[in-house]
This record gives sequence, C-alpha cells and structure tokens, in this order.
Amino acid sequence: MCLGLFGRKACVGWIEFLCPHTQNDDVMVEFGWVEILYNPHFLVWRFHTHEDKYMTKLPWNAVVCKVEESQYKIVDLNNANIDEYGTFCLQSKKNTKGYKEKLEWTKERLKEGLHLKLLLVNEGAKRGFRARGFIEYIPSEYAWRGIKADGYMVIHCIWVIGKNKGHGYGTKLLQECLDDARGMNGVVVTTSDKTWLPKKDLFVKNGFEKVDSKSPSFELYAKRLSDGAPLPKFNPVPRNRLQKYAEGITIFKSNQCPYADGYANLVTEIAKQAGIPCRIEHIECFKEAQNGVDPYGTFCVMLNGKVLGYRHVKKVLLDSISKKQ
Repeated sequence: MCLGLFGRKACVGWIEFLCPHTQNDDVMVEFGWVEILYNPHFLVWRFHTHEDKYMTKLPWNAVVCKVEESQYKIVDLNNANIDEYGTFCLQSKKNTKGYKEKLEWTKERLKEGLHLKLLLVNEGAKRGFRARGFIEYIPSEYAWRGIKADGYMVIHCIWVIGKNKGHGYGTKLLQECLDDARGMNGVVVTTSDKTWLPKKDLFVKNGFEKVDSKSPSFELYAKRLSDGAPLPKFNPVPRNRLQKYAEGITIFKSNQCPYADGYANLVTEIAKQAGIPCRIEHIECFKEAQNGVDPYGTFCVMLNGKVLGYRHVKKVLLDSISKKQ
C-alpha cells in the first residue's frame, strides 16, 4: 500500500464491496480504486466506482469483500519527483543528448502547466512497478502543435507499449487529461494514421469528434466540455513561409521529442553523402511550434521547400534525392 506525498495521488488497490441497489434493493457488486490524498494536515480516502464516481466514504450498508493490490498507478511528474522517475521515451538511454534535452524541456514546461503522467504497471514482486506508458498535455496557449484551440487542453502524446495494450490503460490516461481539463473548453489532439502521432481510435471511442484535417495525414480531434465552445482548427501555413526553405534540406527540430535529435543526425548524414546543403532550424518556443511549417510542430524535414515527413523520412528522402539527380 502506498501513499501519495504532498498532494500527489496514489491508487492503492482494488476494493470490492456489496451494496443494495438504490432503486430496487437488489444486491450488486461494485468495483473501484481505493485512493488516498495526502497533505500535511489530513488524509482523505476516496472509493472510486467502476463508473468513475467517487465517495469519501463507503455507503453505510456496504460490505467489503476483498481488497487486492493495485495493478497499476499513474504518477504526475513535478519538480519534486521528475529526477526520480524521469520522462518516458528513451528511458533506457538516459545519457543520450535527446533524453537529456527532453528532461530539461519538460522541467521548463512544468512552469507553463504541462502534465506528463507516467503509467506504472505492477509486474510482480521482483520487478515491481515499471513505466509502460504516458500521456503529455498542456494548456493550448503553450502547446507545441500548429493549432488554434483557445481554452482547450492540448494532448501532445499518449502511448502505451507492448503487451500492456488492450487493458484500458489508454482510456485511463486519457481520463486523467479530461479530469484536469474540467472548467476549460475541452481537450484536443492532433492525430495521424502514419507514425509517431497518436491514432484516432482511442479518441473516437471516448467521444471525440473530428474538427479539422490537413494533408498529408493530419486530423484534429476534440471533445468539448463547455456548451458552445469554439471548435479548434489547424493554423494555416502561408506559402511564403515555405519559400524561405526552397533550396536544399532543412530540418526543423525541438526538444519536445527526445527522438528528434537522432533523426536529425540521420538526415544530416544522408544530405552529406548526397552532397546536398543541409541546415537545422531549432524550434525554441511554443510560438514557433504553433506557427511552423506543419501541424506537428516538433520535427519536420523539407527538401527544396517541400515537406517530406516528420519521422521515418529516410526512404522518402533518398527517393526524392534520386529523382532530383
């Protein structure tokens, strides 16, 4: 059993209890999380039901049947624990430049309201809780995506890995964001059926609607939490913005994604071998990300003023080079 410290939530375990139904006195079984909220003055217990409602105490007529050890917990990173837990991507390569830059980037963004929440899954007595997923989101005014979404919470990334997929963890991570967005216009995310960005399936399942699209594969999904809230949309990319990069290869990269540094090095090496001039444009702030050359806002490769892609660009780049030669 674990306690949350200094306001951090801790899901302690499953609780199963019997409770007469409020309408017809039938006996039913409820399941939920036992959660403890801690501050220096008091402890608050919450019993979360399967419908994601919670009570500060069990009903008077409930009978506790069993309590089981938690199978997962979600940790909200902050300045007090980020060095202990680290960020998610590239955790196995913490000495790389990309990981170190992401860690420092995250610490700065925490000041702007960024949430990076880790999914820790219980893998048994020997292995304990291991990071197996995460979600990252931030208020729209500080978002690193090329969108206009006043009053929304913007999801940058959400990822559950390997055999942990299919257990509802993605929905639980998404619910964390929806909970934190209460009182705002809603939640919005840039999706793609290609790579790196989240796919739309999780969001459609949870009541998001498609509100905009942009070639080649970007789609914007939003869930409004306020009646009459304006729908988000992608920011336009003026033609003259692309013309500035009409010659050679241009790499746009930020420290929001730790993999960007490795991909930038790969593209630079390809350009060198092909004898093509190459430059790197560093995306230093959210305003540059919001008003860049594509909606992703974090990594992009251009050849002679044309956007080639935002992740696996090696084959596309080599094909494009061969056609030019």
